[in-house]
Amino acid sequence: MKILTKQEALKATILFLEQYYERTKPDETGAIAKNLVAAQNEKKYNKNFYLWDECLKSVHKKLGFNDKSTVNFTEEEVFEAMILFLEKYYEETNSGDIGGLLSDLLHGDYGSTSDPAAWYDWQECLKKAVENN
Repeated sequence: MKILTKQEALKATILFLEQYYERTKPDETGAIAKNLVAAQNEKKYNKNFYLWDECLKSVHKKLGFNDKSTVNFTEEEVFEAMILFLEKYYEETNSGDIGGLLSDLLHGDYGSTSDPAAWYDWQECLKKAVENN
């Protein structure tokens, strides 16, 4: 199991959304990825980055850490934060693109998704995020 820093978690999420966009071309997913990249590069918040950060903090708190704790995240925790981020985004926008992505990602057991290729893609993005950091 991979352990990721907060920066690696963001990078893995961006890589996954970019890869999904390249394969399926849903405009909404491409826009989210671009906004997260812009926030990462410019080191300033935008709406999507703020929402993603809040979801990661939510997972962080669920694990019993406070906001001042320094912690790394497991691949499953980052995946959970990404799902939460997409669910909240979907609640705000009711985007069919994001709804379709969520239906591919929702899973029951660790290491599985509704679309098995999605979990493989996630693993590849995690690997790239950690290697390129």
